[in-house]
Amino acid sequence: MSLGRVQRHAAVVSKVQALRGKLLKPVDYAKALQTDDLIGLLRQWYPDLPASGGIYELEMAFMRKFQEEIEPIYLYYTFAYREVLKRIFMRFEIERVKRALRYLTTHDESPHPPILLSHILEHVDEELFQKAETYQQLADAMKYPPYRKIVLSMKAMDEDRLFHAEMSLDKEYFRGLVDIRDKLDPIDREILLEAVGVHVDMLNLNWIHRAKATFAITPEEIFNYTLSRGKRIGIKQQRALSYLSLKELDDWIAHSAYHTVFDGNPLGQEARIEGYLYRTLRALEKAHPMSLAPLISYLHEVEYQMRDLDMIVEARDYQVDIYHELLGKQVGAWR
Repeated sequence: MSLGRVQRHAAVVSKVQALRGKLLKPVDYAKALQTDDLIGLLRQWYPDLPASGGIYELEMAFMRKFQEEIEPIYLYYTFAYREVLKRIFMRFEIERVKRALRYLTTHDESPHPPILLSHILEHVDEELFQKAETYQQLADAMKYPPYRKIVLSMKAMDEDRLFHAEMSLDKEYFRGLVDIRDKLDPIDREILLEAVGVHVDMLNLNWIHRAKATFAITPEEIFNYTLSRGKRIGIKQQRALSYLSLKELDDWIAHSAYHTVFDGNPLGQEARIEGYLYRTLRALEKAHPMSLAPLISYLHEVEYQMRDLDMIVEARDYQVDIYHELLGKQVGAWR
């Protein structure tokens, strides 16, 4: 292990270890699922959560706390590594843009999910974002040209187009990460490409399968929205899979490295994707403890925890007791 790499990552790895100790543990999830005073319990972890807090208030409290804890890490790095962090932070930002698009298209999401770290990224005008009620208003809130172009591509109440927009946002995220790779040292470059490659493979399989099962579009259209830089599934394989029938695709997946993720049951598939990626990142972290791996792994844990808390609060808000047993199986399933 080179001295330069130790000097570059030591402070960040130490910070991540401390922050990881604050993440919720399985026993905390069990308490949250069983308590009659969910907000009271959540306020033990997020003290500024209002007593009447719903999903939006929870996310705001969570984002404020996360921002306070994670922003200093940005200052620990210099040059290319700051650019990597900006791109990783974009993951949170893009998820919020996706949710805003879903709201405008289906009205199934919180209308104005909070934006994270916008003053570092400067990609979104948060004030305009919070007020956006149309695609044009949302586009006007986008300072980053690729975001604006993707938002403007949307058509009202077009759920097919919505999925295309989400894939385009993912494509922009991964493109930026891969573009930075040559500025990193060899170990961090390897870690970045491994993490991106596995994630891209699973997003592509999810997209191709969903497109064939749900949308009336051509194989060429399916292929056009796949992402590049997969680990095991390259461009030629992506095209070939796009032209398979749904049954042929299921047969191919059943004999692939990702067969445990795509087992034919759409229920819980998101958690299985997250779990596979999480285990990949933790293995990279174990193999290269003084690298970007601990930080990337931790940031994914934060994202998954926020999703879990969303599920719990949403179940409480909508009183979906009938799904309580199912909810208990999905929360924390990525671990």
